[in-house]
Amino acid sequence: MVRKSRGRSEAPSIAFRNLCRVIDGQHRIAGLEGLKHGQFDVIVSIFIGSDISDQAYVFATVNLEQTKVNKSIAYDLFELARTRSPVKTCHNIAVALDKSEISPFYKRIKRLGVATEGRSDETLTQSTFVNSLVSYISDNPKQDRDDLIRNERLKHAVGKEAQRLCFRNLFIDGEDVKIGKIIEQYFLAVRDRWPEAWEYKGKGIMLNRTNGFRALMKFFGRAYSHLAQPGDFVPEKKFLELFNKVNATWESFDVTNYRPGTSGEVELRRLLERSIFG
Repeated sequence: MVRKSRGRSEAPSIAFRNLCRVIDGQHRIAGLEGLKHGQFDVIVSIFIGSDISDQAYVFATVNLEQTKVNKSIAYDLFELARTRSPVKTCHNIAVALDKSEISPFYKRIKRLGVATEGRSDETLTQSTFVNSLVSYISDNPKQDRDDLIRNERLKHAVGKEAQRLCFRNLFIDGEDVKIGKIIEQYFLAVRDRWPEAWEYKGKGIMLNRTNGFRALMKFFGRAYSHLAQPGDFVPEKKFLELFNKVNATWESFDVTNYRPGTSGEVELRRLLERSIFG
């Protein structure tokens, strides 16, 4: 309300700063303050007559109860990217291994993080696969993506970094297919060493599930560096020679021996390391 006196407007009876309050989204307003040209539409929700307690409830609901985007769905969107990136490469490898009939992951990867209609053997999410594989390509996948978008050349890894990031130079050289083939050979060896566990469809055996996969991927780096130099191709039989040193039956991969969570994953990795490298 604005008071009028002698034909002219005076100061409003309520200060403009007290008319409304931004409950959430201040950072968007701050970002738009620098907009100098053009127009930018912003969707807003207006709550009329809400007191401070209502405002606090809205803020808590927006920030605490919103559903996060499934990581597997987010990784699937990298397929639309025009430029290469570590995550896009890992996504492409996951898709290729899921589609190949000779792959140990044939129809086993949940592309969108949830079960695919008509498929009953999916034991891994795409996010689990991508997160495990990308760690052998980059320490900072987002920075690599940004550099490639700006057409900047990535530096090849050397020395200990090349050993740790054993797929980095292959990625930089565009040899994504070779990365996929090496991973395929590694898990074909796992499947051939413990076929019953790898093909097991019920509950209780963890080798072909998230914990088992993560442990095997954590162990992969050491196994690969033992057999080859970074970038070299390693056939299945070489990996199988290592796994044949592990005195474990397929039944031993029961969740009672390797519990769900990090502890079971760590215990399996330690078993492989003790059995193969002493």
